[in-house]
Amino acid sequence: MVNIFAAQYNQGHKVITKLEKYVEVVVLTQNIDGLHQKGGSTLC
Repeated sequence: MVNIFAAQYNQGHKVITKLEKYVEVVVLTQNIDGLHQKGGSTLC
């Protein structure tokens, strides 16, 4: 069994965070692992 809480955010999450500073970004995700927040996003 895979533990989703052991997952780490990746470069894609960081890119979304950087984009938020310059343009309006919409993220459609279930985000059950919280990786967008761990990557710095304020969207989810």
